[in-house]
Amino acid sequence: IDPRTRINTHIYMASPLTSADDEALIEEILARLTLREKLGQMMQPDWRTFRSAPKLSEAGAAVLPAWAGSAVKRALNAPLTDEQCDRSVGRHCLGSVLGGGGACPTPNEPLAWQAQAAAMQRAALRASSGLPLLVCNDSVHGQANLRDATLFPHHIGQGCMRDEGLVEELGALAARESAACGINWIFSPCAAVALDLRWGRTYESFSEDPALCGRLSAAEVRGIQRCGLPMAACAKHWVADGGTALGTGKFDMGGIGKAVKSFGLDQGNADCDDAELRATHVAPYLPALAEGVLTVMVSYSSLNGVKCHASRALVTGLLKEELGFRGVVVSDYNAVQQCGGSYSAAVCKVVNAGVDIVMTAGGLFGDLTWRRQLEELEAAARARLAEGSGEGEGDEAGNELAAMFDSFWSEVAPAEARGGEPGGGEEAAAEGEGPEGQEEAAARREAEVREEEEEEERRNKPPMAPALALRVVQKVEMLLLCSPPSVAHVLLDALAAAIPLLQPWPRALLPALHKLWAPLISLFDSPELALAAAAMGVLCTAAHLLRGELSVSSMAAAFPP
Repeated sequence: IDPRTRINTHIYMASPLTSADDEALIEEILARLTLREKLGQMMQPDWRTFRSAPKLSEAGAAVLPAWAGSAVKRALNAPLTDEQCDRSVGRHCLGSVLGGGGACPTPNEPLAWQAQAAAMQRAALRASSGLPLLVCNDSVHGQANLRDATLFPHHIGQGCMRDEGLVEELGALAARESAACGINWIFSPCAAVALDLRWGRTYESFSEDPALCGRLSAAEVRGIQRCGLPMAACAKHWVADGGTALGTGKFDMGGIGKAVKSFGLDQGNADCDDAELRATHVAPYLPALAEGVLTVMVSYSSLNGVKCHASRALVTGLLKEELGFRGVVVSDYNAVQQCGGSYSAAVCKVVNAGVDIVMTAGGLFGDLTWRRQLEELEAAARARLAEGSGEGEGDEAGNELAAMFDSFWSEVAPAEARGGEPGGGEEAAAEGEGPEGQEEAAARREAEVREEEEEEERRNKPPMAPALALRVVQKVEMLLLCSPPSVAHVLLDALAAAIPLLQPWPRALLPALHKLWAPLISLFDSPELALAAAAMGVLCTAAHLLRGELSVSSMAAAFPP
C-alpha cells in the first residue's frame, strides 16, 4: 500500500469500485492532482520509446552470428532501467503503458518481464501523482510476446469449438501467464462480427453470428477478470469493425496515423442503419458489459462516414450513457492521428467523443513523440482554461481549440479553475498564482520537455546522418517486419548505422568496393558472413548515390514522406 494514496499497488481489479469509500478516495485523488498529472494519466505510450539506445530489429539480430547476435540483443533490448522509467513514467506521471506487437525485453523470459514491470511501477509510485501503473499487452490468445508461452487457437478457432467453459479457461490461462510478466491489462476479447471473409482480420472474430460472439466474449471476460490475479479485460473494437465495405479500407503502415486508401476492408467504413448496428454489431458487447468488462477499445474504422474515435454519439451517447458503461475507453494504436489535420484538432475530437486514454506509438515509427502529444493535449486544455477565465478572446484559433474541449473541461480541470489544490506541489501552487504563475509553469514544463527531447535526439541521432536516407531505410525495414529473419534485415540495420560515415569517404574508393559486392551475393545463406555482406551492401548503395546512378530525388519519389 502506498502511504500517500492508500492505494494497493498491485491494482487488484477483480471487482468493480462501487462503495462510498472507494468513490470518496477517487474524488480525493482527483482533487489533489494537477492538470499535468491528470493528462499524464490519459497518455499510454509504447514502452519501447523509453529506451535511449539505438535499436536493432529483432529480425536483424536473429541472423547475426550467435556470439554477436545474443550480445546485440542483450545490449539493445535489456529490460528498462530505473533511470529510463523515471525519465518517462515518473517525470510525466503516466497512467498506463503498452508493448506493441513483438515488444519484449531480452532475455525474453518472465523474470526479465517482471523486472521491467517492477521498474516502471517504482517510477510511477515515485512520481508526484504517486499512482500505480497499468501495464498493457495484446495477450489475445496467450502471451504471444513471451518466448515459449502457451498459445491457444485464435478467436476464429475458439469460435468453432462453441465451448464457453473452454474459452473462459483459456482466457484465465492467458491472464495468468501475462500476470507473471507484470501485465495487468489485456486487450481482449475481440467482439467483432466478421461479415466478409476477405477482411484480413477475420481470425480475430469468434464468428459471423452476433449471439455466439457475445457468449464467447463474455466467457473470455470472466476468464481474464476472475483468474484470481489483478487483470483487466478489454472488449474491442467499438464498433462495427467487422462490417466495413470492400474498397473503403485504409492502410496505415506502422500505425503512424497516415492512412492511405487500400481498396480493402480493414479500417474502412461500415454503412448501416441504427437497427442493423444494434442487432449485429452492438449485440456482442452486451454480454461482455453485463460481465463487468473494465475497458473498451474503439475501432479504427468509420460508421456511416464518421470515424468511430471521433463520434461522440457512439462513444459517449451509446456506450457510456445508453448502455451505462462506467469503465475506461481507450483508443487504438495511433488512431488519434487519423481524426484530424493537426494532432491538436484530432486529440480534441477524440477526447470530446469520450475516449479516456490515448494509446500511441509515441515516435516509435517516426511519428510525433508522445511527449509532444502530451504537450498538445495540455495546450488544448489550457486554452479552455483561458477561455473560462475570459482571457485569450482575441485568439480565434485558441478559442476554436478550446471550444472543442468543452466536455473534457468539466471533468479534468475543476481543480485548476479553483486555483490549485493542496498536495499538488510547487506546480499546483504556481498555477494558483494567477495568469502569470500559470504561464511561468507552462513555460517551465515546455522547456523541460524540449530539453529532454533534445537530449534524446543527441543520444539517438547519428552525426551527419542524411535524414532522407535514414527515412528510406526505416520505411524499407517496416516493409520487412512481417517477413522471416533474413540478411536483408542485417543489411538495413547496417545501412542505417553506416550512412553517417559515408560522407567523409573518398569518392574514388567507392566504385572499387562496389565491384566486390557481386561475389558476396552467393554467400547470403551463410549467417557468419551476413554482416560482412551487409557492410558491402552499404558501400554498394553509397557508390550508386555518389556516382549519380541513384539520386536522392528518385529515393524521395519512391518513398514519399
